[in-house]
Parts: sequence; structure tokens; C-alpha cells
Amino acid sequence: MENSYVTMEEQPSRQQLMDEAADWLARLDSGAADPAAFEAWRDADPRRASAFVQVANAAQALDRAKPTLQRSLLRHKPNRRHFLFAAVSVGAGTAAAAIGALVWGGKRAGASTIVGQRRNVTLPNGATLELNTDSKAEWQADKGRMQVWLKRGELALTVHTPAQACELWSGQSVADVGVGRINARLRGEMLDLTVLAGNCVVRQAERAHDTMSSTPPVVLQTNQAVLSARDSQVVRTLDAPDVQFLSAWPGGELAFEGQTLDTAVGEYNRYLSNKIIIADPSLASIKLGGRFSSADPSIFLDALSSSFGIKVSVDASGTMVLTK
Repeated sequence: MENSYVTMEEQPSRQQLMDEAADWLARLDSGAADPAAFEAWRDADPRRASAFVQVANAAQALDRAKPTLQRSLLRHKPNRRHFLFAAVSVGAGTAAAAIGALVWGGKRAGASTIVGQRRNVTLPNGATLELNTDSKAEWQADKGRMQVWLKRGELALTVHTPAQACELWSGQSVADVGVGRINARLRGEMLDLTVLAGNCVVRQAERAHDTMSSTPPVVLQTNQAVLSARDSQVVRTLDAPDVQFLSAWPGGELAFEGQTLDTAVGEYNRYLSNKIIIADPSLASIKLGGRFSSADPSIFLDALSSSFGIKVSVDASGTMVLTK
């Protein structure tokens, strides 16, 4: 009978694992990697996940020593494989640091989604970025810290360890994101940020002509949110329905519990090419409840018809029109 196990000789060596992890980190940093392929590689063997975490974490630490490293590279000009094999003799931490220095470069990478699409990305430092419909984000390592820019739309950012801490730039605001999970949505030039787990500090972006920001930073705890503009920051505490509302989209759902029809339609239209419009203004204030697929509004529209007697018609352009 054919053996179904892997022999010790067939298992990759530590050097091979670190080498593979470094290659993935480089491709993720440049935006050339397929996130699904990376996750499949990482999840197939716990040692791979461990190797990648070591590489990403050490890269961040090593970046703080960049001037010294640059002087060393100018003298010796070693390649990445030289670092790998030389570092094996002095410990995994050194190996990861050496690899990180060579593959975690200064190039800015990014990802975007079209209407109705969502996308998950593992950042070079191991943090997880989720993009909602019609959104765009960019990222770059700078001075030992991962910087993320929300250019359009909405994202969720999950930081798993202190070494993965990120700096999120959006509109006129900057958020220092530690261990936990945040949801950020760009509304014009305003950042609407919610802490779903952990804590976060939100401050104003500095400009060259500013000597001091007129608005002090705010510290947000779990289930707190801030609407941050150039010269104002409004903090609010979320109740359970609001948290559900913000947490549902990564799973492809919209969760309503007390939101108005006007709000629900506005959210749905972010995901739809053919929009929904409320033709009768008296319907806008109806309050709703339930969870629905963000990709297919048919069950949502059926619920409006059966529960509230709302008529749904589709015009020649494909727009869904709501009337009494």
C-alpha cells in the first residue's frame, strides 16, 4: 500500500522554510502575490506560518537599524541566500532579521475593489487588511512601522501582535492601531473609525505649515468610534446593533437592527451596479431588522414586500424602485 505520510527526509529544512517565507513577504510587499495562494501555502504547514511570522516581525525590528545595515551592505554586498545560510548558525531571530532587511523594501503597494467586490490582504508585517466594496488602500513599511493609506471606501484592519502595529492614514487623520481590530470608512475628507476590539489613538495629520494641531488626539476603546475631520473629532459609543451593522460586511452580509429603510438602501447601493431608489419619501423612516446578503438584494426586497407592503418595480435601466 502506498505510504500516505511524509518522511523526515522529504520535509523542508529550516533554511528552506525561511527562504520561502522571505519570498512570500517580498511578493506581498510588492502586491504581486495572490493572497489566497499565500494563505494556502501558510495554512498547509504550521511551520510555514511560524517562519512567516518570524520573518515579518524581525523585518520590522531590523528596519529601525536601517542606517547600520545600509553601511554593512555597502561594504559586503551579500545576497539574500547568503544572509539565510549565515544566519542559521546564529539563530532564527538573526535569520529572520537578515531576511527582513533584504525583502521588506520601501516600495508602496496597494489593492482595490470594484463595486460589489471584497478582498482580503495579508500585509507584509502579518496584519490582516479587508477591503469592502469600491475601496482602495495602499501600504508601505517606513522606519520599522507599517503605514496604511485608505484612499477610498472602507476597510477592516486586524493587528494580531504588537509587532504588527500599523499607522492608518485617511483624509486629514492618522490612527495608531495596536493589537485589535478597527473598521475605517472614508466619508469625503472625514474618517469614520470604529474600534471593534482593542484600542486606538486618532490624531490629526500634520502639515508643513502647522506648528501644532488645534485638536488633541483621542483614545478609543472597544466599541467606541470617532468621526474625525481636520479640526474636529466627535467620539461616540456604539450599542450592540451598531456593532453588528459594522461587523457584518466582511462576511458578505448587511445586518440591520433598527436602522431606517433610507439607511439600509444607502448601504445596499454601495454593493449594487443597479441601484435601489425610494420613490415615496414616506417609506424612508421605516425601521428594519434582519441579516441579508450584500451581493443579492432579492431576499431583502421580498421582506420589504411581505412585511411592509412595499411594491418593488424595475425600470428600463435596471433600477429597483420602491413605492407604496
